[in-house]
Amino acid sequence: MNQTDPRAQAAFDAAMNHIKTTTAGVADRVSDHLGLLASAAARIFDRDALVNAQLDLRRHMSTFVLVFGDTLSKKITRELNPGHEPGRSLAETDWQSLSLVDDSEVEERMFADRIGQAITHACEWELREVASYTGQLLGLGRADHDRNPLRGEMLGAAAYRAIANVTNDRESRKLLARELGLAMARVMPGCYADILKDFRARGVQPVGLTVRGVEGPGNELNRDRVISGYDTLSRDTGMTTGGGHFGSSGSGDFDTGAGGHSGGGARPGGGSGGSGGGFGGNFGDAGARGPGA
Repeated sequence: MNQTDPRAQAAFDAAMNHIKTTTAGVADRVSDHLGLLASAAARIFDRDALVNAQLDLRRHMSTFVLVFGDTLSKKITRELNPGHEPGRSLAETDWQSLSLVDDSEVEERMFADRIGQAITHACEWELREVASYTGQLLGLGRADHDRNPLRGEMLGAAAYRAIANVTNDRESRKLLARELGLAMARVMPGCYADILKDFRARGVQPVGLTVRGVEGPGNELNRDRVISGYDTLSRDTGMTTGGGHFGSSGSGDFDTGAGGHSGGGARPGGGSGGSGGGFGGNFGDAGARGPGA
């Protein structure tokens, strides 16, 4: 993307404001929820940990909001750099690389990834649609999740950086990461839906969704010749399947035994069924939910 493009920059700035506002509301609700969890805790250790996490978050709420917004802005700005290469997540980092960093950095990557994954899983369909708009804003010509500056990974990294700035206690960080991750996963579908509405209102047109090919098992197979069970049937019985269809004359017709007629089955009145159809039904998306939650 051309960084001087004011329309694209304004669209991303508005999207960041939606995310910052949503996250600030989430942090406030999480602080109240921690108090409820503490009152219901059966063990003293758990209750004390929850109370400490609640006090840390409430005491430094303004710091949390400020650090989250600042970190998110910096990360998104870096993503908008045309020469930027997307960073690797913890799952893609080998152990030799991890051995070169200290425990605090490994912990940050781990909890940031957990928050980001919770958001990504809860907002799968919304993020696909957002990527089709950001692909247009970035001038990619395609929807690319890994190049989407608003993906869950960015939010997870910003959220945990903010958590690390409100408390030094390891147990409190763990609790805040867990509760904030769950809470953000619940509300971000609605936030992404608002971002999509804003993109449409600005006249941004989504790019077409495409499937990227990757190297994997089976790529070396000859696609000009696909062996199927029907081919085996033809060789063993001397019958032709008629291109995968049942019902053509002399091509695997089924004899129903009704009046010597063959076809899809005997009909009332002595008529015979017509030629069989192929297996060409359309398969729609099952269980797909639309944007918003």
